[in-house]
Amino acid sequence: MLRQYYLDGRQLDQGIPSVQFCAAQLAYSARYLGDVIHKATGGTAIGYIHSFVIDQGKNLLMNGHNINETAHLLGFEFPHHFTRLFKKMTGITPTQFLG
Repeated sequence: MLRQYYLDGRQLDQGIPSVQFCAAQLAYSARYLGDVIHKATGGTAIGYIHSFVIDQGKNLLMNGHNINETAHLLGFEFPHHFTRLFKKMTGITPTQFLG
């Protein structure tokens, strides 16, 4: 579902998908989706979404997109929001990742 969201380009208009959006697409409550993801991965639903987004970002960066382009293509309103999430999830900045 997350992959299709990005293939459809929905992030360009709607931004990064929320837990509520994902749950609604699966006909689950946000709480139940969180419970399912926690049981399967040990993490949170938003953490799962963020992990997916950062993996997509890594692919874009490795394919020659700069940080601003990558942030836009992922649905971030501001590039520094992407950089902050990237560092939170990976422990390094996108610039360090590219270096």
